Amino acid sequence: MVSPLKFVILGFSILALLGWLLGYYIKMRKEETIVKGVMWGVLSYFLMNIIFAVAQIPFGDITKMTFGPQYGMIWGIMSAVAFTLASIIVVPIAYKKFKFTKWTTTHLSFGLMIFFVASTLSTLTNIFMFGFAINKGTAATVLNPSFTPEQVANLVNEVVNNPNFYYANILLSRIYEYIIYTAGFALIIRGVREDKLLPNAAIALVLVFINVAITGLLFNLNMPILTEILRFAFAAFVGFKLYQELFTKKA
Repeated sequence: MVSPLKFVILGFSILALLGWLLGYYIKMRKEETIVKGVMWGVLSYFLMNIIFAVAQIPFGDITKMTFGPQYGMIWGIMSAVAFTLASIIVVPIAYKKFKFTKWTTTHLSFGLMIFFVASTLSTLTNIFMFGFAINKGTAATVLNPSFTPEQVANLVNEVVNNPNFYYANILLSRIYEYIIYTAGFALIIRGVREDKLLPNAAIALVLVFINVAITGLLFNLNMPILTEILRFAFAAFVGFKLYQELFTKKA
């Protein structure tokens, strides 16, 4: 049986992500650069995924790799390289196309994150609905008919036995990613503005790498609480520096 607390966590995560998407649009819909910023952010997303796919070739399909230290390191390296290369291609071009404001940085990151968040919403919603089917004893009927009884049992066990923290962490991961990617874009924009693109890009690369790699390294050591504390501390520090960059300096 799927516990009531697990449903609460899943439901809260779904509402929080939907609230973020809608809230951001409502708050920013009249900001002069939102449309262009989000569009260039979406372009960054697609370019990032292309680069990620190419970078993955030497390692094979890492989605099939056992979750462990090497997974976190490799995923961290590829994510950092993909984001950094995509942003140093997109940002300089966008910077020449329209005037940036202090909010353009967050628009770029919002555009980049839209599809990540949409994918997460789809996953959480499917798990939420599947949980009801499990509790009703009709799990097999909501899955593809081609699923074998063993596959159905494995999915049921996964949803039932995954700790509640696992699903809460999915929401937290999206929050941390948004902060880190926004900081990365801020660094790239400042690099373009001050003609220090490569040094700033190197810092952005390190930020993305740390955010991803720390999860793979510490979760493998079965220290979820320590992992979350470190991730929160890192994101909070980066978020504070980002606030200073965006709101205490001229755009």
